[in-house]
Amino acid sequence: MTAGFIALLIALSACDSKTEPLEPTPSITLTTTNTNMYIQLAGSGKAVIDWGEGSKQTIELFADYFNGSTEYIHACGRVITITGDSITYFTCNGCHVTALDVRNCPTLVFLVCGNNQLTALDVSNNPMLEWLYCSSNQLTTLDVSHNPKLYYFGCYNNKLTALNINHNPALLDLTCGGNLLTTLDLSQNFLLRTTYCRNNQLTTLEISYNNKMWILDCAENLLDNTALEILFNTLPNRTGYEAGRIEIQGNPGLTNHNNSYYQTLIDNLEINWDVYKSIVNNEK
Repeated sequence: MTAGFIALLIALSACDSKTEPLEPTPSITLTTTNTNMYIQLAGSGKAVIDWGEGSKQTIELFADYFNGSTEYIHACGRVITITGDSITYFTCNGCHVTALDVRNCPTLVFLVCGNNQLTALDVSNNPMLEWLYCSSNQLTTLDVSHNPKLYYFGCYNNKLTALNINHNPALLDLTCGGNLLTTLDLSQNFLLRTTYCRNNQLTTLEISYNNKMWILDCAENLLDNTALEILFNTLPNRTGYEAGRIEIQGNPGLTNHNNSYYQTLIDNLEINWDVYKSIVNNEK
């Protein structure tokens, strides 16, 4: 048998064999223990949802989000995968999600995954991310240094001991209350308008670089009288604009002084801010 004939047989054999196409890498993967699963998706092109119990759903993505849901007979850990080239919007809020992987979804702009059981979240490969809501989980660390377009960031009610937002110059609204933060550096967030950082362990807070700030809720921290006076002296002047709102209830600085004392201090500075008992309830 000649070498040429052997080569021909090998070539024909290769043509006859059917190579199975490789499965595309899922853009989003999540694990849930919920019996009722509800998600929202938006973007462009097609996406395939594998609900983790043998059924797949192919959908066309548009700017208006798609509502997807399924029901499981038993509550157990199921892995759901979503594959698509241009997913920009994804929510899985309050779905008993224990793990979420969005590292293969670099087009993601809007992510809502709050009220779940996440202990980790990696958004380092989501440079387009503008909106991140991951509150009421069990996160101990969170790195948003690779998300320069982020303008809304909600991470309250987690277990964060540190938060670095120095690489988020577009940030407008920050909600990071209910964590274990001892410091909060806002010096690189020049556009910041609202900050809710109540119920942490902050001993100092300054907003010297935040001239757009008009709502600041720093209640239930460890700010003593000196720290509060320093804070008030860094508040931006709101003269000619709607009055700024600040809440300081539950700080050590109110042990010997009340809100009226600090309101007088602010009034003497002539910067147009009001001290509130409750910003949420609009109570002065």
